[in-house]
This record gives sequence, structure tokens and C-alpha cells, in this order.
Amino acid sequence: MNKAFVRENDSDEEEELEPALKLPAGTRNYITPAGHARLKNELEHIVKRERPQVVETVAWADSNGDRSEKRA
Repeated sequence: MNKAFVRENDSDEEEELEPALKLPAGTRNYITPAGHARLKNELEHIVKRERPQVVETVAWADSNGDRSEKRA
């Protein structure tokens, strides 16, 4: 069997969800709670750390009059 479909350890077991977070019967869920948490953490990292750095760099370049786009 392909390793992509085999869980190597049981430490990744998902915690029991609060009743408000459970889906109604017959509803499909295309993301696991762990996957949702990873995406939420990634979004927070981008919004709170990476984006401010990009804004700072663009502001610096603008102050130097160098905001032209390089087109190939």
C-alpha cells in the first residue's frame, strides 16, 4: 500500500469535537479538523508576519521611487 494512505503513528489522532462543530448526518466533510487547524495557522502566519514584511519592503521601495514592475 502507498505510504500516502498509511498513518505511521497514532499520535495524530484527532480530538473529539465539540457538539457545535459536528456536521449533520449525511453531510460530507472535505477537510479534517487537523487540516483546518493547519490552514488557519498558515493564514495567521501570512497575515501577521509575512504580509507586514512585504508591506514594509514595498513602502521602502516606494520611498526610493522604485516601484516599477519588471515585465518579461
